[in-house]
Amino acid sequence: MAAAEILAMGMRRVTLAPEDSLANMRSLLAELGDRAAVLVYQDVPLFISETCVRASLRGACPGAARCDFTETALVSSSGERVRAINRRCRSVTIGEAPFSIAHRARELAAWGATRLRADFVWRAYAPEDVRERWRALRGGARLPGTHEGNAK
Repeated sequence: MAAAEILAMGMRRVTLAPEDSLANMRSLLAELGDRAAVLVYQDVPLFISETCVRASLRGACPGAARCDFTETALVSSSGERVRAINRRCRSVTIGEAPFSIAHRARELAAWGATRLRADFVWRAYAPEDVRERWRALRGGARLPGTHEGNAK
């Protein structure tokens, strides 16, 4: 329903959520066809906060001009390992492992996926790392150290 409404408002394409199950992706691809892009790799933001994690932990902020905080590893109360990343005094929290379903590209194509998307946004990737991951993703490889989320 959400995709139909977005398309009715004049948008030409939508991107399926990384939280989707394979069954839901299959259903949406059957309905939306090439108007849907499938996210096959991303450091999915778990949450974005206007409050700086480092300032919250320290109890004070040195100010944006003197801040040396770029990224920190945290463990949630349930034991989940996450990374908090500073983006101009905004904290973006991502999982320790990136989401990846690129190894399912043939399966997705059989369901009608014509547009696959990979994002290298939040983590500080070296250019060489992006190039290697991009090549592996395009080749349909299962990348080590990633997870499939609900797409199992």
